Amino acid sequence: MSTILQVKDNAKFVNLYIAFELSSKTWKLGFSNGEKKRVKTIDSRDWKALHHEIALAKEKLFCVENVSLRQHSVQN
Repeated sequence: MSTILQVKDNAKFVNLYIAFELSSKTWKLGFSNGEKKRVKTIDSRDWKALHHEIALAKEKLFCVENVSLRQHSVQN
C-alpha cells in the first residue's frame, strides 16, 4: 500500500468586496470574494479592529496577497 499526498487547491480570489453599515456605536462589516460571505460587527471607530477583520477576511476567503478591495458604504 502506498501513500499519496494530495495538495489542497485553494482558489485564489483577486477581489475582496467590503460593505460598511455605520452607526455611532457599531460598524457592521460585510466581506465577500464573490462566492463566500463573512459578516462581522466591531465597535465604531476601532481602526485596529477594522484592519484586523480585513486581514482575517483576506485569509478566510482565500484572497491573494495583493487583493483589490471593492468598497460599498451604507448609512442609516
